[in-house]
Amino acid sequence: MFGNWRKALSVYFDRRMLVMVLLGFSSGFPLLLVFGTLNLWLKDFGVPLAMIGLFSLVKAPYSLKWVWSPVIDRVKLPLFSRLGRRRGWALFTQLWLMLAIWGMAVTNPAQTPMLMAGWAFVVTLASASQDIVLDAYRIESFSNREQGAGVAVFVLGYRVGSIFSGAIALYLAAVMSWEDVYKIMAAGAVVGMAAILCSKEPKKEEKVEEVTIDDFAKLQFKVGTIVKCEPHPKADRLLVEQVDLGGEVRQIVSGIAKHYKPEELIGKQVVVVTNLKPVKLRGVESYGMILCATDDKDLSFVTV
Repeated sequence: MFGNWRKALSVYFDRRMLVMVLLGFSSGFPLLLVFGTLNLWLKDFGVPLAMIGLFSLVKAPYSLKWVWSPVIDRVKLPLFSRLGRRRGWALFTQLWLMLAIWGMAVTNPAQTPMLMAGWAFVVTLASASQDIVLDAYRIESFSNREQGAGVAVFVLGYRVGSIFSGAIALYLAAVMSWEDVYKIMAAGAVVGMAAILCSKEPKKEEKVEEVTIDDFAKLQFKVGTIVKCEPHPKADRLLVEQVDLGGEVRQIVSGIAKHYKPEELIGKQVVVVTNLKPVKLRGVESYGMILCATDDKDLSFVTV
């Protein structure tokens, strides 16, 4: 029993969990900076309650982020894409987050309330966009069995981020100016940046289309011997093999030039799918397929 508990808890000691805590913090701390904490700042500076109420509109991007989430999910950013699609977008949004919070820090809400509202809107827009990226990053970082643990530590970081921009910000406001408080809050974006820069781009597993047993049953296999092999005249990655299937010789084009030289294949017995529809590959007809297996590094023929 205790062995099962240890196995279940071991996932929390994975390095990825620390990254999720930090990213959860980055996701959680901006909200109160445009909500409760900001309202207290506005009230301290004598901003009318009606104006404070209008500031609630700057939070609209949190509700509308589904509108631009497909763009973030599919488009790679120039320059930032060197980090990968997820990490590139995350760093981009975090830089804007830091800039916008700093913009709030150096703005007087009593003198220029519309400018403050503009900066607050940018904070919300950057934060909502960051949430889109970090949700995708978290999901792609864990297997199905690890998703629950990943969400748990992310939420833990989120709560800590909320405390940072809530209780800690209010405590600091008692001993320093609101401008200085928001400058410190802007530095909170560094936590997420550090996590992104020190982590790896998650590998997105491609969905493989399933084949039914009826589809598989339609395939016909024969064992043949490669009697001739030469490079494809128009493609470096392709080889053109002549395979003796016992009574007929078929020409088959295979993308295996990276793994085998033509002379290495002469006399090798292979399994061939014989009832595939003929196809022309770079100008050369192919009448079947030689079965191979790979482990992402090496490639081997299926033999009998």
